[in-house]
Amino acid sequence: LAAAYGTLGNSGMAALALAEEAILEDDPGMALTQAEHSVDLDKMTQVDLLALARQAAEDHLWRAHERGDDLGFESQTEGLRVQGHAVLLREALGNLIDNAIKCTQQGSILVGLRRRGRDALIQVWDTGIGIAPDMLPHIFELFVQVDHAATKSQGGLGIGLTLARRIVELHGGGVRAKSPGEGQGATFVVQLPVKAVHAGDAGDRVHP
Repeated sequence: LAAAYGTLGNSGMAALALAEEAILEDDPGMALTQAEHSVDLDKMTQVDLLALARQAAEDHLWRAHERGDDLGFESQTEGLRVQGHAVLLREALGNLIDNAIKCTQQGSILVGLRRRGRDALIQVWDTGIGIAPDMLPHIFELFVQVDHAATKSQGGLGIGLTLARRIVELHGGGVRAKSPGEGQGATFVVQLPVKAVHAGDAGDRVHP
């Protein structure tokens, strides 16, 4: 698994450590800045997105099962690699999956990977509480949380989505959120530029 993720070195771990320290000091804005400046963009390695996304889903299975959720993984391609820091990318994707679990109870969550042109897309889809239209433009802002008892009871400072977006942006990508509305679930889409592609046409569906 470590070989699939590539060699990170200390820069990604240092970024996360600085971010965690700043968060504990009630300064998440500084956490984002420190994490950004701690990442050595010249030392990024090729990261296998299929292995990373599948493992991120598996890592959250126990939490999903605790809430009665069905968490699945689906890939429509293989051989997708990006230039980046595996630990940071896994942290970003983990935050999105964690958010889906907090917003979903006795429902379904699906992590999907596919290619679109020169980009890799990772989608985290859920059948949870959804996002009101007026909240969508602000969902990635610091401390923003969906106003719902189900999410508030799960705790957290409302910074996970902000950190996820910043990490993805450091890799030249972006994150967007979609939702038909409250009570209708949500989808978060991570878009990353592909480093090298050897895509297979046959779908690879796994439910870890």
